[in-house]
Parts: sequence; C-alpha cells; structure tokens
Amino acid sequence: MYSLRESIVFGKYMGKSPAQIVLQDPNWLFGWAEEHKPFGAIGQWLLEVARKARAIRLRTFAGEQLVVEYTSDPMTKKLVAVEIFPCAEPIPPEYSRTVDLSYSRRLNPNDKLGGEILARAVREHLFGLGVRITRRRADDFFADDRHFVIGD
Repeated sequence: MYSLRESIVFGKYMGKSPAQIVLQDPNWLFGWAEEHKPFGAIGQWLLEVARKARAIRLRTFAGEQLVVEYTSDPMTKKLVAVEIFPCAEPIPPEYSRTVDLSYSRRLNPNDKLGGEILARAVREHLFGLGVRITRRRADDFFADDRHFVIGD
C-alpha cells in the first residue's frame, strides 16, 4: 500500500502527499483524480484520500453535535462561506454532520477560492488555528477510519 515516503512527483504539489494537498487545495486533488485516473500505489492513496475527504466526521463540542453549513452565491455557483457550529437535534436539512471537501468543486469546478475557504475551515476545525499540516499529520489523519463517516 501507500508509504509516508511517497509523494506526488509532478506539478505544483511535487513532494507533497495527497492528504496534505486535499487539506490545502481540495479542488486540485479532486480534479486530478477525476481527469487523470491515477494509478500505482500513490494513485490508490490519492483515490482513497479523495473518497474519505467527502465524508469527514465533525468533532463534538461540549457534548453537542457539530454541523456544517455551506453558503454559496446562487448567481456564480461559488462557495462564499463555511461555518461549523453546534446544533441541537433534529438537524435541519440544510446542515450536514460531515464535511465534504469536494463541495465547492461540485458547485463550480473553477471555484479555487471556494476550495481554499473550505479547506481552511476544515483545517481549523480538525487541527486548530495556525497548526502546520505536515505530511505525517495529514497522512495519519487520513489513515484513521474513525475520522470519517463511510459505511456507517
């Protein structure tokens, strides 16, 4: 399978792992996965990261379930804000219990800023404000299935 020593060997993210990239520029990773059909060990890890990045489990806060709300501009179909906050049951349909890092790309494949807004909100929620996302930190996060809601 994938080794932490492996990294992307081309383009602007050369030297970074897929997990680091999706937490920095999710639109690039999802676009590359869809358009280039990656292969080999690094390709398998890239596709696994992409799959998990669509269902990131939100942490709880003071025993309350957190939800995410995505706000988009209906005219441009671009993501303009992401908020993660506690919400009492029942969860309204416009909120989600999981974060989908592909959300801005699905709205508008050219929305680079929306992807960055989404990635920043997720990094702050998961790791804290100003925490450097190292290869090991990102890869360890994506290697632990408890962080994702897949098949629950």
